[in-house]
Amino acid sequence: MHTITMLGMKGGTGRTTVTMALAMAFVAKGRRVLIVDGTENGTERGHVEVCVTLQRWQSLLVEDGLAEDALEIETFDADDALEDLLSRARRRGIDIVLFDTSNRRTDRLATCLEAADLILVPFLGLLEAEYSLNRIELSADRDISLFGVASALSHPAPTREEMVEALGAPVLQTTLPRAALFREMPNRGRLDRLVANLDKRESGLTATLAMRDAWARTLDLTTEIEWVLKGQVLKPYDPEPELMRARRIVARAEEMAA
Repeated sequence: MHTITMLGMKGGTGRTTVTMALAMAFVAKGRRVLIVDGTENGTERGHVEVCVTLQRWQSLLVEDGLAEDALEIETFDADDALEDLLSRARRRGIDIVLFDTSNRRTDRLATCLEAADLILVPFLGLLEAEYSLNRIELSADRDISLFGVASALSHPAPTREEMVEALGAPVLQTTLPRAALFREMPNRGRLDRLVANLDKRESGLTATLAMRDAWARTLDLTTEIEWVLKGQVLKPYDPEPELMRARRIVARAEEMAA
């Protein structure tokens, strides 16, 4: 079982949206997923709305044919409650635990970070990336993997080097686009079925292609995350070594022919 915590010290960076999108993609790939609402119950403005959104979304998924044990949603109140929650999740055969967290420094956020195998930092642009890790101190006693997740980037999109410099941490290669698929997600059922049943005559060719692209990128992102959890990192493709090798082969063939 792997635990993934969403982190961001600025509101509106897409923590809940990325959590829901990843959950749906992991489920589509046959993983059993638990979403843990790690926001501050009763003290954080908007907490109730987040809980209601997640619970309503889960009900829609079940109505759309998703097995009830494929995706679960829970919350916790204290450190020992989280330990019990994770123990129960292991016994139930949960594969992926996704923590949706607060954008404030709280004891609950610290607990979610401490429990994480991987920390993901969603951001929409360079300013959000620069602010996302502000005032956060991660434990020096643990080797924690932390990566940024770029989503809904503005145009022109910043370069990867600019994003890495602003965040102060590596950024995953796969980016999530600004798409209606994600905006409509809380009020939709299963995204895999939604995308599979799209009719370009009704939705329009541009909208259909955009939603299919968004879903494909989400699946790609889960694959990249699985690689990271195994200690592997996706790197940009560099054709230069292969070109140099091809040139050497051609040059050697010409020498032999001469």
